[in-house]
Amino acid sequence: KAVVSTQSTGACSSSGQRRPRRRRGVFKADQDAVRNLVEMGFPEGEVVAALEVTRNNQQEACSYLLGDKHEVGQSNDMYTPLPRDHALYKLVMERSDIQKALMTPKFLDAMRDLEDKKATIVDFSDDSEIGPILFQLSKAIQKFSSQT
Repeated sequence: KAVVSTQSTGACSSSGQRRPRRRRGVFKADQDAVRNLVEMGFPEGEVVAALEVTRNNQQEACSYLLGDKHEVGQSNDMYTPLPRDHALYKLVMERSDIQKALMTPKFLDAMRDLEDKKATIVDFSDDSEIGPILFQLSKAIQKFSSQT
């Protein structure tokens, strides 16, 4: 997918630019965002690291570089850890196949695509490596969501 070019304005915002998709666990920094942040005076290595942490979100990367490292992604309840007595937590801890999948770049990329609404679970149904795990987790999440 193409990345929409933005002009450097000296501000941290990125005027609605789309994040490039990650594949096979290899991060590719958005070069327009790198150039814009480097022009603001940040070292290129730190810029690339900040863009990786923020998944190529130029505004969040700018905040990260300015010292707001603890605020990245924390505004979303989705990142709140499950309590150890939660049924979904227990399911994951009991299933080694789910634990292994959670640690693979391919699975994490799929989860990001789902989170960003770039894909649905059906898009991964033919993938024998992660499709069944995503389906199991989805069923469990739906079950636990309906109980609360």
